[in-house]
Amino acid sequence: EKIGGQIETFVNALIAKSLRRERVQFAFEISRVGETNLHYFSLPYVAPAWCIRDGCLYAGLYPQIVVAAAEQAARKGKSILENPDFLALRQRLGGKQFESFVFHDLPRTVPGSYGMLLCVSQLAFGIMDMFGCKTPPLVLPILPELKTHLAPAGQASWSDDAGTYSHSVSPFPGSTLLDFNVMTAIVATSFVAALAVPAFFGAHRRTESVATVNNLAVIGQMLASHAIERAGRYPGSLGELVETQQGLDPFLFVVPGSGTRTPPAQAHASAKELARWIDENSDYVYLAGGFDSNAPPAVILLHERFELAQAGRVNVLHADLRIKSLTVDEVRQLIGDQRRKAQPVVPK
Repeated sequence: EKIGGQIETFVNALIAKSLRRERVQFAFEISRVGETNLHYFSLPYVAPAWCIRDGCLYAGLYPQIVVAAAEQAARKGKSILENPDFLALRQRLGGKQFESFVFHDLPRTVPGSYGMLLCVSQLAFGIMDMFGCKTPPLVLPILPELKTHLAPAGQASWSDDAGTYSHSVSPFPGSTLLDFNVMTAIVATSFVAALAVPAFFGAHRRTESVATVNNLAVIGQMLASHAIERAGRYPGSLGELVETQQGLDPFLFVVPGSGTRTPPAQAHASAKELARWIDENSDYVYLAGGFDSNAPPAVILLHERFELAQAGRVNVLHADLRIKSLTVDEVRQLIGDQRRKAQPVVPK
C-alpha cells in the first residue's frame, strides 16, 4: 500500500502540472472508511478505487464495490466457493491453480439485466432502422425462451514452463455478452451514441447539401429557359422568374436547414407577391442580372448566402450551369473579378 501511495503522489504531481492553467481538477484521493484505507480517483461515470485489507488487494470501478468486498471478506461472510455452479465450472475447466478466472452465472444474472439489454440493443437497431436497415422486431428472443438456453459460463488462464494457456466454457457463442450490468450499459450506450450521433448529423448535413445542389440545378434550368424566351437575357432578379415559370415553390429558394420560413400559400397568391417574397427572402444571392446566356462559363450566377456557409464553403451556380462548392474567400474573389470584367448587355 505504501508503494501504491507513492505512485499516486507522483501521478498527482504530473496531473497538477499538466492542468495548472485549467479549472478542472483530477487527483487520487485517500479516505478512511471503517477499517479500510480507500484509494480512489473520481471521474464521471466511474471512480476507480482500491484498498488492501488483511493482506489482500481489492480493486473496482466504484468505492462502494471495493469497500463492500473488503468488509465481506473481513466478516468471513459467504464466499463464491460455496456456489455449486462455480465449483462445477471450475472443475470442468480443469481444476488447476488458475492465474485468472472469470465466472458468469448467466441463469441468475441475465433475467435482471434483460431490460437494460433490450434498451441498449434497441438503440443500435433503432438507428439502423432510421437509415433503411429493416431489422426484425424480435432480434433478441423473449426472456422465457432465452432462459432455456442459459447455463454458467467461465474462462480461466494459467501458465507453466511450456507457455500460457486459456480455456473457456459457455452455453453458446457470445452468451457472456448477455451478462449485462449498468456499467456495461452506460459504456455501450455512450459508445453507440458516439458513433451514431455524428453519423446521423453527418448524414443529415449530406442530405441538406444534396437538396441545395438540387435547388441550384433547378434554378439554373429555369434561368436558361427564361433566357431563351427573353432573347438570351437573364432576369434582373430571381423574382422575375415567375414571369416564365408557373407554380414556383418558395422552398426552391430556401437552403435546407437555414431556418428561413416560407410564407403560407395565401400569402403569395399573386405572381407579384411571390416575386417580392423571393427577392426579399431567398437564401441565394443572385448575380446574373446584367449578363446574358453568352456569359463566360466561370461567371457566378447564384450562390448561397455567406452566413450559411458550412465549414467555410458555399455552393455556387456558374453560367455553364456547373455547381461547385467553393470557400467564401474564393467566391468573393471570383465575384470581384467578374464585376470588374462585366460588360453591359446591349439590347438587340
